[in-house]
Order: sequence, then C-alpha cells, then structure tokens
Amino acid sequence: MVLIVLVIRSLTRSTPPATEMTGDPVAATPATTPAPQSSYQSTVESARERYQARDIDGAVSLALSIPESAPERATAMQLLATMRSDAAARAATARQAAEGAPSYDKAVLQEAAAKIEEAARATAPVDTAHAVMLYDEAGALFRQTPAAAGQRARAVEPAGANSARIRDARSANVTPATPPQPKPTPTPALAATPAMQARDALQRADERIAAGDLTAAAAAIHDAERLDPASPRLAELQKLLDTRRTAAATRDARINDLLGRARDANDSKAIELLDSALALDPSRADIRAERERRAFAITRVATEKAVRNGLERYESAMESRNVAQFVTIASYRSPSDITREFQAYRRIRMDIDNITIETWPDGSAVVRCQIRTVREPADRSPSTTESAMWRLKFTNVGGTWQITEAGPAR
Repeated sequence: MVLIVLVIRSLTRSTPPATEMTGDPVAATPATTPAPQSSYQSTVESARERYQARDIDGAVSLALSIPESAPERATAMQLLATMRSDAAARAATARQAAEGAPSYDKAVLQEAAAKIEEAARATAPVDTAHAVMLYDEAGALFRQTPAAAGQRARAVEPAGANSARIRDARSANVTPATPPQPKPTPTPALAATPAMQARDALQRADERIAAGDLTAAAAAIHDAERLDPASPRLAELQKLLDTRRTAAATRDARINDLLGRARDANDSKAIELLDSALALDPSRADIRAERERRAFAITRVATEKAVRNGLERYESAMESRNVAQFVTIASYRSPSDITREFQAYRRIRMDIDNITIETWPDGSAVVRCQIRTVREPADRSPSTTESAMWRLKFTNVGGTWQITEAGPAR
C-alpha cells in the first residue's frame, strides 16, 4: 500500500505545469485574483512553545522568519524582547543574592558583570539568542560567587580557624551565617525533534504559498520531505504549489503584455494599462513607480499650460494698471501697495521672455524668466526701464493659479 502511495506521489510531482499557451495571451488568460494575505499567528505560537521548552535558538529563528510587512511581526518582536527581559531579570536576581552574601569572589563577580554589559549591548533582534545566553552565563557566575569566595577563604585560613570561628559565634550566642546555596542549574533546552522540524517546515510552506512567495515555499517543502518523507501533507502542498506556479505564470504573461502596450501608449492610455497590471499584482513597485511617473507627466503638461496663462494675465494686469485683476493673479503684494504704484505711473509696458517652468511634486511650479518693464511717470518725467531675471512661484489656490512669491532670480 505504501509503495502505491509513493508511486502516485512521484507521478503527481513529475506532471508538467500547464500546457504552453499559444496565440494571443491576453484573450486566453482567465481572470486572476491576487493571492490572499497570509497569517503568521501559528508561527508566533510555535515560537512561544519553543521558548517555553527553553529552545531559545528555535524560538528566535521562528520569530525572525516573520516578514516585517506582516502584522504579527510586532508580536514576534515583543516575544524576543520578553526573552531578553526574562533573562536579564534572572541575572539581576542572582546578582542581588551574590552581593548580599557575607563574602563573595570579586573576580567572579566582575566577570559576570562584564557578561551583562555585553548582553545589554547586543540590542539587534538577531542577537537575542546570544544575549539570553550571556545573561544566563552571568547568572551562573553570580551563583558561584559565594562558593568561590568560601573556597578561597578556606584555602588561606589556618587549620582550626573554622572551628574557632564557630566557637566564637556560639559564645556570643550568634548563629554562624550559612552561605547561600547555589540555585539548581536550569533545565537544558529541549532539542527540536525531526517531527517538530518537519511540522514547522510544512507550516512555513503553507504560509509562503498563501503569501505568494513560491520560491520559499518550494524550499520549505524540500526541507519537510527530507525530514519526514512519509508525511501525507507533502503531496497536497506540492500540488497546491504547482497550481500557484501555473497561475503565477499566466498572471505574469498578462502583466508583461500590459507593460509592453503601456510603453508604446500615450500617458493617459498608459495609466489605464498600468492600473490593470497593478490590479493583477499590487506588490509590483516598479509598475507603481511607472504609473506615478506617467501621471506626473500629465500633471506637468497641465501645470505648464496654466502657468503660462497666468504669466499672460500678470502682464496684462500690469499694463492695464488694473488693481482688481492684479490681486487675482498676484497675491504676494497687497492691494494698497499695488494701487500706489499704479497711481504713480500713467503707462506701464511689460515683456516676459526666456521662460523656464519647473513643476514640483507638491503641485506648485517655479518660473524663471526675464522681465523687462518700462514705466512712464504720471508727472511726465523721463521713463525708466528695468530688465532682470525673476523667480516666480505659482500655487493653485482654490482652482486659480496665483503668484505667491516673487523676487530676483539667484
């Protein structure tokens, strides 16, 4: 019976993916929906179980396997922080007991304190297992400190000194201090069995398939097969992986077709095609960036057109000396200020040339241009001519483009 199952599984794995597509890939492509978001809650629970079993390395490895984009990543990082704080608390308790003993070995105490300092510096999540190990080693040294001090004292005391100290204590009706007993050695970490490792590998494969990470899923299935080749879940996950690979190939072919058509299309049409591609795979940052670039190009053209129209209105308001028209296009000067200037001249002529327009991501635009202004005073004194490069900032205020800043160009 086992032989029949193995043969069927072998035939299932050797079955090739979907038949090669011919003809127009767009017409032959079925509707594809994005892969659902995966949950890593079971991975967090497995990490907690490993920690409770004192398998520190296994717990840290599982916690770090959760990607940063997953909501469970924060819970995993909290578990690592708990592992650190628990180990630090154990070391602190042992240190307090050692320093409260009647005598202690300063050299051993300093060695333990150095390990605590080293553990405190190992702050990266990937260093959690190393930090816990250092805290536990420090705790063990602290527990040895009183005993080491007693051994050293006995090594230098003359014969009979111990008895004399006890007799002196009895004569003073004082009970001699009993050195604290070392705490029992913690139970060593339980090594993960092949069955536990196989279960974790199958769980990772299931999660990676759900997340669309098919390469990682295939690696996890390979690990599970090596650890437990008779697992009935292997064939099921392999079949699911092959199905997802076929769907991914179909989706990618459709996306590539859309991208090819977008390259040759104008900006408006390209945005439609790129939106369709993003609907198939929202994780494609390159497609999103290209869509933003095309959308910005459309915005830039519209902005430049509006800004040039604003420059014409600005020139017209100056030449007509129309205060109402001027404050509508140029808000950087007050109505009273521009009124005094217009009253001081009976004629103003303005020419704007050498225009360059730079659009900004915030929707504003900066114009650098040469402005030549000829003013004829109201008292008919000689006219004045000014010509200089100016920097004008245009901002869309309530649907109307206005000059909000103006000054000589630098």
